[in-house]
Amino acid sequence: MTPELKKNSRGAGRVAFLARIEDIRKMIDAGYTLLVIYQKYEKHLKISYSQFARYVTRYIRSKPRYENEGEKSAPATETKAIDPGEKEKRKPGFTHDPSSGSNRDDLI
Repeated sequence: MTPELKKNSRGAGRVAFLARIEDIRKMIDAGYTLLVIYQKYEKHLKISYSQFARYVTRYIRSKPRYENEGEKSAPATETKAIDPGEKEKRKPGFTHDPSSGSNRDDLI
């Protein structure tokens, strides 16, 4: 005997969405709008359109965190030491000198 789930158990809509994710993905790739796809699966999913759109964004449109599950850590980047000469090569820009203006001759 299998235990029956409650009619409105938490997460049931997500489970129903994930069960049909490949069909939904194919329809999105074919060019169907989310509203048309939602209307087709509305009775099976039993979630609101806004929740359906959030699931599409989360599970279909977002990029996976890691391309390869074996490489979960980001590669370490080496930091370059800045030569003192490189600071002089930078573009000139605004520099604030709080002591300027204290002398009357510095004013325009």
